[in-house]
Amino acid sequence: MNTVKYYYLINIYIGDLLIKMKNFTWHGLKEGQKTSGVITSKNRMEALDLLKNEKIIITSIKEGNTKDSTKLGFSIFNSVNPKELMNFTKSFSVMCKGGLSIIKTLDMVIRQQKNKHFRDTLENIKNEIESGETLSKSFSKYPKIFDRLYVNLLSAGEASGRLDFFLDKLSKNMERNERRKSKLKKGTMYPAILIATSVAAVVLMMVFVVPVFVKIYANSKNQLPQLTELLIQISNFIKDPLKGGLSAICIFFLFFIIKYIIETNQNTLIIFHKYLLKLPVLGNIMIKDIFYKIFLIKGDLIGAGVPVVDAIEIAQNSSNNLYVQQSLDR
Repeated sequence: MNTVKYYYLINIYIGDLLIKMKNFTWHGLKEGQKTSGVITSKNRMEALDLLKNEKIIITSIKEGNTKDSTKLGFSIFNSVNPKELMNFTKSFSVMCKGGLSIIKTLDMVIRQQKNKHFRDTLENIKNEIESGETLSKSFSKYPKIFDRLYVNLLSAGEASGRLDFFLDKLSKNMERNERRKSKLKKGTMYPAILIATSVAAVVLMMVFVVPVFVKIYANSKNQLPQLTELLIQISNFIKDPLKGGLSAICIFFLFFIIKYIIETNQNTLIIFHKYLLKLPVLGNIMIKDIFYKIFLIKGDLIGAGVPVVDAIEIAQNSSNNLYVQQSLDR
């Protein structure tokens, strides 16, 4: 009898070993203090039970160690495109109108997401709300996905008790923005193709065509025109790895250095945004687009019963142009 008992115990033990254990990275609160770590368990539910037994309030939990590709800086694969965000907002709005609770709505919307990064983010937001965090504050922790306008409208919806209305306004506003972007892309695509083709043609001519003429006129005793000599010098410069090649590399790195300086220094970014609005043709288009968006949002907010001062503040923050925001603050 004991042999049979031991046999079953061994089988159970071996079966448990065969189940692949998983690592879960978690963040939470214990005795009012923020804490985090990695726990190993068979599945997510078991991990949650183990942490609850230790009296830890979970704010976020996801499968995998912290040393994943996102921590190594490959954030290019962890983005959410505007269409995904628009579809999420539309679904969220419809379900809230149907009378579902926020947690149930998020549960259903999370299942619809194909983008793993977005799905994990929404899962974290749901866990934070379950822990007692407000909806707008939970969303504000992910500024790369949910901008200030999005968070401010959620906050206005929470304060007024009309969250479904503001979500509906957000989804419609996103649809309008996508239509405007699509028109702008179509309008600029043809000139962009022409410019790119022209630049490529000039480079190819300098690298392959001009050297052929150099060989033809090499034995000629006649003096070449100054313009032709200039073209030959440019061609030689571009072909030379220590001149043209090094210059191209320097320009490439200089571009990213300037980009980094502009993005990390607010004063520089404001100056950059100011001069963007002064560009011929494009500057005028950008100004019209910015103020169209601001007045549209302000009108929607005032129509929804939001105080005028709050509506103006939320609307002016809808612009990504810091120079415009600074000017409106005055």
